[in-house]
Amino acid sequence: MLRVEVGLAIAGAGVALFVLYAVVHRRLAAHARHVHAGPATSELRTEPPAVVNLLVNELTLTPDAVAATVLDLAAGGYVEIVEVGPQTSMLRVRHPRGGATGADAGAGGAEAALPDHQRQLLELARGAAADGDMTVAELTAALGPGSVETWGRFSQSVRANAVELGLVRRAGAGKGVTGPCVAMATAVSIGLLVIVPPLWLLVGVVWPIAVVAGIVVLVWGYGQLPTAEGRAAAAHWLGVRRFLAEQDNLHDLPPAAVAVWDRYLAYGAAMGESPAAVHGLGGDVRTRMSLSDWNRLSRLARDPQARAAQMRTAGEAQLSRLYGGAGAGALGPDDGDFWTLVERTARGWSPAMMALAYDAPGWAAAVDRRLAALQAAAPADLAAAIAELAPTVKHLTETVTRDGVAGLEGATAGVDLTGEPLAEPVRRLLVAAGQHFGCPPDPESLARRLGVADPYRG
Repeated sequence: MLRVEVGLAIAGAGVALFVLYAVVHRRLAAHARHVHAGPATSELRTEPPAVVNLLVNELTLTPDAVAATVLDLAAGGYVEIVEVGPQTSMLRVRHPRGGATGADAGAGGAEAALPDHQRQLLELARGAAADGDMTVAELTAALGPGSVETWGRFSQSVRANAVELGLVRRAGAGKGVTGPCVAMATAVSIGLLVIVPPLWLLVGVVWPIAVVAGIVVLVWGYGQLPTAEGRAAAAHWLGVRRFLAEQDNLHDLPPAAVAVWDRYLAYGAAMGESPAAVHGLGGDVRTRMSLSDWNRLSRLARDPQARAAQMRTAGEAQLSRLYGGAGAGALGPDDGDFWTLVERTARGWSPAMMALAYDAPGWAAAVDRRLAALQAAAPADLAAAIAELAPTVKHLTETVTRDGVAGLEGATAGVDLTGEPLAEPVRRLLVAAGQHFGCPPDPESLARRLGVADPYRG
């Protein structure tokens, strides 16, 4: 009996001290997020409205960020909001133009420079717009207010953009997190050993579970903290909110007023000062997972056919947004000049990789067709580079056709784009692409220019 009491005392003391530490740790983290407002000002900084929403709400993103982003796209000319009646608006979406030159090419470059979360909503809006026009109800349906997936992608992109801008840092799991968790897990494990020594093998299971549980308790909801620059930006934007709060009519302006108020209306929506504009753009997206979401994820995890069907649906939706219909093929139409084909290949790579999951032979055939089209359309100075890379691509597609997705890892294991003999043709292609698209000749810059989040995704 004494052994049980001693074991419980050790484990209980460890847990009690950890709980005390967790309370203090989370309060300090909350204090680090709190920023005092600066003086009222009308000066706008360059942060996107969704990032501003994150900063002024102590790193808690609210659904207002979605409407604020749509309003910012309207202020930038990517979407036009037209008031057709009391509390009724239509939206007109500008579609990209292939092979544009001059001013249109500049506009396309500006769109490629948009943050990922803004491009996500712009693509959703384009997919919902019939002949370029749509109602607010159609926009709301496209945003998927009944699904948490849209919010998850949007939220993740906004937070990544804040980190990229140097405004937010990820809270490190250093001594302030791992140390107390290890101490608590050790105390619990020792208490277990004292109570039931024969079950010493359980320590190997209990200890890591307790460590992970402790880290989750300390970090959950506080995985990010503002940097010094982020705190300064938040103070400035809270000063802008003071200024906007003094504008009497901003509170009741409809979405179409963005034509007059420009980005002020978008930032007002982001900071809770333009509720009428937010309401005029439809219902909120759902920000929490429901029981049906968890059931669906569980089914997808268990059923390969359900995963393939999900991939097919998502891929066809992306194809529809990119090319106006899924019939164009995973990489888009195979006609056009060389650089049009390059751009289509980059933009279509994500749905193409989805197609690989449910139709490996079809994916391989699409890649073969695109390779043939690129070889036929290649400029004279790049034809040799394409020819040098072609055998590697052909080997990949032949392996996938024969072995399916399972053969992909083996086919790519020995491929090194930075080593011989592929490094030189890859370099020539990157240099030529950089000159054509007006950006540095590296994969990351080209990906951003072409609107691809990750050049190696999939």
